[in-house]
Amino acid sequence: MKKIVFIIFVMIGFIMSSIMNIPATVLAQKNSNNAYDMINSKGEIIKYEDYMKKLKNSRVLVTEGSEGTGEVLPKAEINTDFLNP
Repeated sequence: MKKIVFIIFVMIGFIMSSIMNIPATVLAQKNSNNAYDMINSKGEIIKYEDYMKKLKNSRVLVTEGSEGTGEVLPKAEINTDFLNP
């Protein structure tokens, strides 16, 4: 008899825990966040998809980087007199 009551309580507990977790799962799917979502200075979340759409629609020109000459600059002498009082 005790074994049957224990099994019934375990089954009811399992069912109740499943029912209580369903809303959290549905809410998480609705408000799913991307790993690349950002937060602006006002604390608002900027969705990655919105940011990419805005970036594609902007007319900002991307410039190429400049190539260096390969020249090695001379070493500068550092004044260390302040280290020895």
